[in-house]
Amino acid sequence: MNREQLTRKVAGCIEGATIKDTRLMVNTIFEVIKETLESGESVSVYGFGNFNIVTQGGRVGYINFGEKKGEKYVSPDKKVVRFKPSETMKDNIATLEV
Repeated sequence: MNREQLTRKVAGCIEGATIKDTRLMVNTIFEVIKETLESGESVSVYGFGNFNIVTQGGRVGYINFGEKKGEKYVSPDKKVVRFKPSETMKDNIATLEV
């Protein structure tokens, strides 16, 4: 599901909501989540899950081309977003048919 599909689904769930108003709400929610994560805070949505910023350690790799082929290199540490689903969501997904 993409953002537009989500907007239309939410609009269908709210009586009297227009696509335009719902699009504004959905975009605002995502913007607030993004700004909160960028400020270093986590976002927790009860019954859904938690978004956190974590530092992912550098990885060791090998150069596969050129004069330095076969030499090791280490990529730098970087910040990434992690999502941890809530227990409720995990339980709901676990009951889905395969």
